[in-house]
Amino acid sequence: MQQLIGLICLLGIFSGSIKAQNCKVLMPSIAGTYEGGCEKDKANGRGKSSGTDSYDGNFKNGYPDGLGRYTWSNGNFYVGNFKSGKRQGEGTMHYKTAAKTDSAVAGFFNKDQYIGQFEYPYVIKSKSFAIKTVNVSPDSKQTPTQITIELSSVGSGTEDVKGTVPKPTLTAIEVLKGNYQLRTEMTNMDKKNVYYLTNIKFPFTASFKIGDEEVVIDFNNTGSYKVELVTNQ
Repeated sequence: MQQLIGLICLLGIFSGSIKAQNCKVLMPSIAGTYEGGCEKDKANGRGKSSGTDSYDGNFKNGYPDGLGRYTWSNGNFYVGNFKSGKRQGEGTMHYKTAAKTDSAVAGFFNKDQYIGQFEYPYVIKSKSFAIKTVNVSPDSKQTPTQITIELSSVGSGTEDVKGTVPKPTLTAIEVLKGNYQLRTEMTNMDKKNVYYLTNIKFPFTASFKIGDEEVVIDFNNTGSYKVELVTNQ
């Protein structure tokens, strides 16, 4: 019985070895020698593959996918998440310097490109019911960096039975993270008030208050942003 079990185990190891040899890695830079999981003749699951570069980690359909470590022929390496052979999600890129020390850049990647320390440049954390619309967008035309807040209401500047509908006013800014040094405003426009925040320390989080209403926004990556706030009132 023990001899039979040993033979079965040996056949299993031999079968796995043959399967690994026939298993394809579809990323040319690491295609060469592969050992690890295989499914339908493609690298799947945990594995190691070496070509011009090397990779040790999870595979899916022949490509690095999931957690892994990719090492380039020049000694640079990346440890983190992959998707279809590209760096995707959180990870750390390590660069070899002339002094043979390790310089690391940590953060998030999208389609092989580094996008910053945070996955999203901005996040709308919350808004109260009477705030109808919150739009945040990068504003690359503005230098130096600033946050522009355009504040209006559904009916501001129009006429009703009581006269001209007043424009909403930014009554306070409560800083929750980071800082800003200067606030200026433009209130002579017909339908909106515009506020400018400059000299900002990122990451920056603030609660923008319009009377009893508020919206909280994270500005994670350094840059200029335009915020459009529209209230129902």
